Amino acid sequence: MIKVGTRTELAGRWPGLTDIDAGKIITGRASVEGRGWELSHDYLDVSSRRKRPWVEAHGLHSDQTLFDTAPTT
Repeated sequence: MIKVGTRTELAGRWPGLTDIDAGKIITGRASVEGRGWELSHDYLDVSSRRKRPWVEAHGLHSDQTLFDTAPTT
């Protein structure tokens, strides 16, 4: 599972828990295209086992789904 931080504030508060800080798009420090390429490369690296996401490397797992309506922060 690749964790994408939607806000730079949260990614900064928990730097080890996010693999990609998408909040940089809003602040103008990154483009949508650049973050999209980074995310697609991370997906390829994880699926081919060249890279392990932070949560797997540290043995943390969650049963949350993509459509969980409860607040998680």
